[in-house]
Amino acid sequence: MGPNTAAVAHLVPGADEVVELPIHRPDGASRQLRDLRLDAVLDFGSWPRINAVLSRLSGARFTAGFRTADQHRHHVYDRHVDHSPASHEIDNYRRRAGLLGVRGGSHPRLLPGAAPEVPGLESPYAVLHAWPGGTRKELKQWPRPRWADLA
Repeated sequence: MGPNTAAVAHLVPGADEVVELPIHRPDGASRQLRDLRLDAVLDFGSWPRINAVLSRLSGARFTAGFRTADQHRHHVYDRHVDHSPASHEIDNYRRRAGLLGVRGGSHPRLLPGAAPEVPGLESPYAVLHAWPGGTRKELKQWPRPRWADLA
């Protein structure tokens, strides 16, 4: 994963290892993936084509990812599932993990105590990440009035 998501991955329980890839250097990233000698790669990205390219170059025996409208990235995978904008993203992820026979229904959780201390703010507190970034961020944005209602 790239540096934008590596910090979050350390908060997820059960991960054996978090590998940060130099995503802006595809040659180095693909070499690093091949060195891991992976059995399977599940691409959890919906739009960035670099993810699909790196999945293909990883040398993994099995690759899976999304077929996303107008992206044509699914052609490099051994298997794919359709990405549905009508589903919550976790359900899209679960369908893709199902290609390996993984079935899940639990809610995502972070490690206890993983939330950082914020000076001047009492615990517990909530963080709203209102403005997504990355590729095709406009598809992930929620109207401002909905955020105000949620807060």
